[in-house]
Amino acid sequence: MIGNLLQNRYKLLEELSRGGFGQTYLAQDINLDKIRVVKKLQPQSQDPGVLQVARRLFQTESDVLNMLEKGHPQIPQLFDRFEENQEFYLVQEYIEGDTLTAELNQSPMSADQVKQLLMDILKPLSFVHDQNIIHRDIKPANLIRRKSDNQIYLIDFGAVKQIFTAISNPQNPQNPNPYTVGIGSAGYTPKEQAEGRPTLASDIYALGILGIQALTGSIPTQTDPKTSQIIWTKPASVSDEFAAILNRMIDIDATKRYQTASELLSALTPTKVSIKPATSNGKPSKKPNLIVLIPATILALGLGSAAILGVYRYFTPKPVPPPPINQPGPL
Repeated sequence: MIGNLLQNRYKLLEELSRGGFGQTYLAQDINLDKIRVVKKLQPQSQDPGVLQVARRLFQTESDVLNMLEKGHPQIPQLFDRFEENQEFYLVQEYIEGDTLTAELNQSPMSADQVKQLLMDILKPLSFVHDQNIIHRDIKPANLIRRKSDNQIYLIDFGAVKQIFTAISNPQNPQNPNPYTVGIGSAGYTPKEQAEGRPTLASDIYALGILGIQALTGSIPTQTDPKTSQIIWTKPASVSDEFAAILNRMIDIDATKRYQTASELLSALTPTKVSIKPATSNGKPSKKPNLIVLIPATILALGLGSAAILGVYRYFTPKPVPPPPINQPGPL
């Protein structure tokens, strides 16, 4: 494929990755002299019925991708889509940077670093969830940190992959939707998603696993034999509060997790508490508030400057007269 020209426009330069759904290439748009990413998606069956369904859903899902990238700057743009020789192609924006795979393979991160990483990922994911769309394949390889500004980009939506895989027995009358399968990556996929029943909370589970991986240096695999909950060892530097957030993210029961990226982002965002200035006796001072609020009210009522001055004088401490000076008595 390297060197091939697709649509008389996209010259394939290098294979970036290969998987069960197809290949991803670095390509040159010879019309615009721009570098692009070309994804080749292959249905795993040449059955005419499968191809017909794949063709229809490919158009639908690529419309979804087009809507997402137009709605959020941290999702790569979709420039083109086409079918050639019963194979389907997406042409997307090339993000110059590195996936989080290498970043997470380094030494474990601190709790503060992991919180920031999760919040960075949750920004584009919140937009996706707000559209009621499930990514389905959250993992380090599908998150790119752009070199120019360190922004995290969300790539490779699993919804498109789903339509290119059919179950082994598509004619099974017990399956009302024979083209729905579990999409995801080993270690990051919750039970309900593996069974073909993903929810928005399935993305939260994958992100929780990623967070624990960043903290500990490895993907947690051990489970409690009684509850099937993931077991992981909390580093001493990690607060109980943050550990509780991670544990809720990876709960085996999807209904007990944070239900959306926005809900999780709120839980991770520090609460800003305003503190009133204290007086010398430790109690909050009310005078500054009165000085500001009462003149503002008078202004709103249209009273004159004399009234304002009067209120200001009322609440402004009067100067204390100096003590009397002892005059010398008559000699």
